[in-house]
Amino acid sequence: MKKYVIGMAFLFGVNLAFGQEMTDRPPSDWEFTVAPYMFFGSVSGDSRLGTLESQEVDLKFKDVLKNLQFAFMLHGEVHKGNWGLMADYFYLKLGSDIDTPESGVLDIEFKQSIFELFGSYRIQKEWGWYDVYAGIRSWNLKLDLQLRDDASVGANGDQNWVDPVIGGRIYYKSPGDFILGMRADLGGFGLGSDFTYNLQPGVGYQFSDVFTLMLQYKYLYSDYSSGTEGTPNFFALDAATNGPLLGLVFRF
Repeated sequence: MKKYVIGMAFLFGVNLAFGQEMTDRPPSDWEFTVAPYMFFGSVSGDSRLGTLESQEVDLKFKDVLKNLQFAFMLHGEVHKGNWGLMADYFYLKLGSDIDTPESGVLDIEFKQSIFELFGSYRIQKEWGWYDVYAGIRSWNLKLDLQLRDDASVGANGDQNWVDPVIGGRIYYKSPGDFILGMRADLGGFGLGSDFTYNLQPGVGYQFSDVFTLMLQYKYLYSDYSSGTEGTPNFFALDAATNGPLLGLVFRF
């Protein structure tokens, strides 16, 4: 069961916001950005499910790779002048056979999708620019757990929530083709999660007006709970996910 809680925490923590590419090209009438990316994250914190006691969360990226079945991550943006629309979609599926001394062999399957949609406004400067944005981050998490030696014993969970989010990004064009950037946002406010914040510094190298390679470090914290404490439907997670992101950014 502890493996089950750890897996749920990982799925909650992986975030799919990959910052827009950082270039100093002035805005045109219409600009489009497409950025496939990979997030190499780990998670730590505490989680609680149903009437169980709080469980420590500690999942390394190597554990994710070991149990990965399918993943898809894509970020996109469209801008007209200083106004923009940012969207991000992330899907992850993990499955594993885990030996536990308490219950024998478990068959576990995790599925999660996260969708972000933000409106943004850009302010241009000689040294670069900064954006302010606001919108939503929608979460869907599904888990199935089954004891292989007893089909009547199992557990499943389905969590869905939407966080309102506000934030900003700032980009500085250094000498040469290197770009430095920082993204930060916060949200939840008790409407989805109780509270969440994201910090995302990064560096990029602009090979051309079309192609940029980006490396960022992401730290995402979230405090979420649902249901009534002490009842079987209670779910709570207080965890932080952090790790590098690597993306290929195409702008046209």
